[in-house]
Amino acid sequence: MILAAKANSKDNPGWEEAMNGPLADGYMEAAIKEIETLQQMEVWEVVPRLQSMNVLPSTWAFKCKRYPDGKVRKLKGRFCVRGDRQKDGIDYDSNEIFSPVVSWQTVRLLLILSLVLGLETKQVEYTAAFTHAPIGDKEVFWKLENAGFESQEEVDPCLFISDKVICLVYVDDTLFFSPKEEYINEAIESLKSQGVAVEIEDSVAGFLGVHIERDESNKTIKLTQKGLTERIIEALNIDQEPQKHTPALKEPLGKDENGDPANGSFSYASVIGMALYLCGHSRPDREAYGLKH
Repeated sequence: MILAAKANSKDNPGWEEAMNGPLADGYMEAAIKEIETLQQMEVWEVVPRLQSMNVLPSTWAFKCKRYPDGKVRKLKGRFCVRGDRQKDGIDYDSNEIFSPVVSWQTVRLLLILSLVLGLETKQVEYTAAFTHAPIGDKEVFWKLENAGFESQEEVDPCLFISDKVICLVYVDDTLFFSPKEEYINEAIESLKSQGVAVEIEDSVAGFLGVHIERDESNKTIKLTQKGLTERIIEALNIDQEPQKHTPALKEPLGKDENGDPANGSFSYASVIGMALYLCGHSRPDREAYGLKH
C-alpha cells in the first residue's frame, strides 16, 4: 500500500475509488453500459452452482482515457473475471492467450504513407472487443477477415490489407487508411453487419495517448505526448527540481550519505513503464518544457 501506483491511480481507480470520486457519475454510466452490452451479446449463461465448480470471482476495471494533452476523453468500465485465480495447464492453455498489439514502427510508417499518398484516415474502437471472436490461432481476427482483409503476418500480424483499405489493430483501437473515405465507411459497415459493435472516434489526431500533428504543406508529422510527460513529472514530483545541462555526472554515481531519504510515494515500475512508453512512441519536445540540451 505504501508503494501505491500514484502515477496511475487517478486514471485506473478501483470500484470504491471510482464510485466515491469526482467522476462517479461518469464511471457508473460506463459500468451500466458495460453490463447492458454484455447482456445484449449474450456472453454468459446462468447455470446452477455446483460444489464441483471452480467459481471465479469478478472485479471491475475502470479507465479514464485522455486526449494527449491530458483532458478527459472517455470513461470506460470493464467487468472482468479474475483469470489470475486459474492455473496454466489446468484451467487454460497459455498458447491460447493473445492480444493484438500493432508495432509502433508500423503505425509511424502508415502515418508517413498517409501523408505522402494523401490517404484518408479514420479511428474506431471495438466495444467489448475480447468477446467478439473465439480463441484460436487463426480465429482472433475473423471480424476483419470476413470483411475482406488479409493479415500481413510476415511484416506485422496486426497489419491488415484489403483491396481498398489498410487496417492497423491495437487491442480494441483500430486505424483505417484508404484513398477514399467511402471505402473506410464500407469496411466499417461490413464489420457492423457481422454483429461487431464499432464506435467511430473523433479523429486520428490522438492515437493511444500520442498526439498526431500533420502538416500537409511541409509533408511532416509531429508526434508528442505532453499529457504523459506531465504525469511522469507529477508522479516524481520533479517539476521544481533545478535544471541540469547533462543527464548525469561523467563519474560513476556513489552513495549519497547525507542526502534526503528516498521518495517512496510512487510506483517505480509504473513510472518506468510510462517512461518506456514515452521514449518508444515519440521523442519529447525539450524546448516545450524549458529543458536545456
